[in-house]
Amino acid sequence: MVEKVGHGFNRADNNVDNDNVGTGLVPVRSADNHSQSRMARVVPTSCLCGESLKWDIMRKFMSGNEAVARGAYEAGCRIACAYPGTPSSEILENIAKYKDKIYCEWSTNEKVALEVASGAVFAGTRSLVAMKHVGLNVAADPVFSMGYIGATGGFVIVSADDPGMHSSQNEQDNRNYARAVKIAMLEPSDSQEARLLTKLGFDISEEFDTPVLLRLTTRISHSYGIVNIEEREEHPPKGYEKDIKKRLILPAHARPRHIVVEE
Repeated sequence: MVEKVGHGFNRADNNVDNDNVGTGLVPVRSADNHSQSRMARVVPTSCLCGESLKWDIMRKFMSGNEAVARGAYEAGCRIACAYPGTPSSEILENIAKYKDKIYCEWSTNEKVALEVASGAVFAGTRSLVAMKHVGLNVAADPVFSMGYIGATGGFVIVSADDPGMHSSQNEQDNRNYARAVKIAMLEPSDSQEARLLTKLGFDISEEFDTPVLLRLTTRISHSYGIVNIEEREEHPPKGYEKDIKKRLILPAHARPRHIVVEE
């Protein structure tokens, strides 16, 4: 068993109290090793996903899609666009719960969704676009252009892949898009990481002036887990600045931008 001491954990006893299995509660022993009646709640460090240890944090039981929505809200996202398609549909449905802070739009198709979000990014606004894996094929043209243009405001592109073809015509692996476009990619393994990596995606996007691909799968999108909840951090739009050589991707402009991307 594990005892919380100061800012860390001490190994106390290997004997498990079967009455408390699954509760997260274990007996705490005093310094003289006498058993005490008080209980301590144990949180595995592997579940904290890099966050500082907090014992009074709010937690909710969320699907991966719900966690992405929450991460976008906490990161200060202001624009969210999507085209519905399982397993990604619930992302925008849950972002709509924060419609007082985030403009939400079901777009005509994935290409339109990505271009609407890209326009907001030009103005320095944190934006997110979500679609299923085959939808990224529809949006491929502006995705490759945005790889050259970059991101004034944080830009997260969510691709929900479908290994096993539970609701799709193929099991295309969109990690290959990140490699081809030469953009950063993040891949969560549970709901808590889905929230954290959505937030991290916005930060990486702005720091390195690039869109970030957040790659989910059906299991991550639809499975549930415990998610830490934090307050929203506001990121006001930076404002639009005219930059023809960066944003108008003609051959004469694209060639210098290609060098930047490669570097």
